[in-house]
Amino acid sequence: MANDVGLFEAIHTKVLIQAIAWLAVAGMLGGCLPALRDDPVTPGEWPSYGNDVGGTRYSPLAQIDRGNVGRLRVAWTYRTGEVGGVSPGGSGSPPSRPLRS
Repeated sequence: MANDVGLFEAIHTKVLIQAIAWLAVAGMLGGCLPALRDDPVTPGEWPSYGNDVGGTRYSPLAQIDRGNVGRLRVAWTYRTGEVGGVSPGGSGSPPSRPLRS
């Protein structure tokens, strides 16, 4: 009888672990659903960090090309208030510098 209780507990534990694993998988897949929807995105807009959910940073825009890239200038900068003696162009956070031609 005691051996049957141990077997039952082992099976119960295994089933419980499998159920938790399946719930975790379902939760992760559920989190991907918004990315799988074909929501319309205005051309030229970046809907998320890195332009897409994969963070590819690819832009289909063709306004900047080899002929005009040399004429680009800094449009604006933003100081984050980071302290610690990091010099401009140093190893701190990357600067935010949008480009305009």
